Amino acid sequence: MEIYGKVRLSIDYADSDLNGAPERPSQGLTDGSTGISSNATLIGFRGSYGIKNQPYTVVWQMEQTVDVDTSANNTLANRDTYLGLRTPIGVFRVGRMDTPYKKMALANSLYVSTVADPFAILGKGSAGGSRMDLRGANSLYWNGEVAGVKLAAQYALDQDSGDYTLPDGSSVNGTDGYIDDNDADMYSTSIFYTVSNLTLSGAYSKYSEIHGGKLEGWRLGVRYMLGNSLLGGIYEEMDADDEVASGTLSRSAHGIYIQHRILPRTTIGAQWMHANESKLAAGDDDADQFTVAIHQQIFNPLVVYFATTITRNGENGAYRSGDYAHGDLIATAPGGDPLAVSVGAEFIF
Repeated sequence: MEIYGKVRLSIDYADSDLNGAPERPSQGLTDGSTGISSNATLIGFRGSYGIKNQPYTVVWQMEQTVDVDTSANNTLANRDTYLGLRTPIGVFRVGRMDTPYKKMALANSLYVSTVADPFAILGKGSAGGSRMDLRGANSLYWNGEVAGVKLAAQYALDQDSGDYTLPDGSSVNGTDGYIDDNDADMYSTSIFYTVSNLTLSGAYSKYSEIHGGKLEGWRLGVRYMLGNSLLGGIYEEMDADDEVASGTLSRSAHGIYIQHRILPRTTIGAQWMHANESKLAAGDDDADQFTVAIHQQIFNPLVVYFATTITRNGENGAYRSGDYAHGDLIATAPGGDPLAVSVGAEFIF
């Protein structure tokens, strides 16, 4: 058994750019505040058990988010948690896990667990709330490699098992505690191929019932190491029926990033994420997120960084800056340009 974790803390200054709207701190709307965020701090337990004289190994994991900056109560194992079996044809798992669709975006973007989280754009609708990149609940997961191509597939028997909110703001009771509702299932796949310093990837996901309707999406990614520089880009297309967040999740998005190691322990980088207009009737809800960051490794387990990010919304867009992986959401009013500046550290054990 192994005990592991990541302690990620930051001090942030944020301005929602309220655009004339009133300040509402409980909704992440601020006219200028300084705070401390946990940035997806986590602790986990994992292990394996080899079966004697057999090419099989039992694997398991329990992982939990830790909110260092607040007293919020969390259920144990709210992150990737599973029981599985490693075999000659891949690893089979049962539990709650990130989707291949989400993992593909994690591999093709930067600064996820910071105030500059690219998932403020990726997988999000212009209303700033509904999102596609969730963990697969009640799920079966397989990943393996065929002829140098890495493949993954996941099926969730009931993705909407808990309570969730419809676009009109009303709450719906899911099937948590009852037999799973297969009409609310989800499946997701991904593919990765690496040749030399170049990695190409793709992913697909489809929800039969989420945020009050059907939702599907696909992504393409490229990642390339050129000397001391990392370059990459991602493209995604999401399509939702008219019931989902008034169509704001139906749109395309893309982004590019570059990170360069200027010293053996120092990197600088920049990232741009863009969301095109959605099917929202009013239109003009596109957005651009711009980020610049510098990371300094103090010693192997400890990294400190500085990051600044701004999201520029169209007249009807309300994309955030910091998002769920950051911990403290930085919301904005429609048409606002939320800004954040952050100094943080990550210690891995």
